[in-house]
Amino acid sequence: MSKTHPVIVALGMFDGIHIGHRALLCHTCKVAKQNGWQSAVYTFYNHPKSAFGAEPKLLSTVEERRSALLALGIDNIRMETFDSSIALLSPQAFVERLLSEFDMRAVSVGFNYAFGRNRQGSAHTLQTLGEKYGFKVFVVQPITLMQETVSSTRIRELIENGQVCAASKMLCAPYSLTGIVEENRHIGASLGFPTANLKPSPDKLLPKEGVYITNVLHNACAYTGVTNIGRNPTVAGKTTTIETHILNFSQSIYGQELKVEFIERLRDETCFSNRHELAEQIKRDVNAALIWQRKKAGCRLAQCADTIV
Repeated sequence: MSKTHPVIVALGMFDGIHIGHRALLCHTCKVAKQNGWQSAVYTFYNHPKSAFGAEPKLLSTVEERRSALLALGIDNIRMETFDSSIALLSPQAFVERLLSEFDMRAVSVGFNYAFGRNRQGSAHTLQTLGEKYGFKVFVVQPITLMQETVSSTRIRELIENGQVCAASKMLCAPYSLTGIVEENRHIGASLGFPTANLKPSPDKLLPKEGVYITNVLHNACAYTGVTNIGRNPTVAGKTTTIETHILNFSQSIYGQELKVEFIERLRDETCFSNRHELAEQIKRDVNAALIWQRKKAGCRLAQCADTIV
């Protein structure tokens, strides 16, 4: 971006854009508006740990992060690849890099922000450098929910444990996977429950294996679904798949994009004695999803009634 516009820059990975991130970003936009500046985010395409040989799974893809940042009102987004050249920068050199790219009047960071070689820099370091180079530093304090500090790390732990309801509260939205529907073995259809086999981004974190009630989005329409993540042991599956039975849906959607939002975990994946037992359990899973669907519809009707009154 051009240095002709004074900016306040929010610094961080912002994986998942959880409620803590949202507090920081909304504060960034507020300060920008109050001062006649633009709001900007400086972040990375990849997780910094990937520069050191790790392959961390993420809560959001690059495009999901970008869309969420823009939706929150951020004017400019600067993304770079985190590599060794950035990892080796001292805290001062990192700040000087930012000053060379932005007319930076202020920065905003989370309470636990770390930067520079070996994570030597902290929010306090930024404040010291701000005094030296003439920019303000805003440090946003932690957000707590359910007596826990909200963080991307904690949300990943919840999702890996199948606790998608708690994760969704911290994310301020259901955790979701988006991808293309691919053809598979048609096992679900042979049982009377055809499924859409989803191929999400390989960088995205998968919830714990098991069966979930899901909200399914296709062509701007929402449907209730039952999603299984696992290896389908009853039918000798060998690879992990994400298969969703979409209730009251009969379209052929191979090759099309589907978004699956995880609402509630129903059970572990189970190896049944035969296909009949598997089909009977799927019926029970679908009934659980229908109950959730009716509850959701009832809540909407109650909200409409309250509005009319």
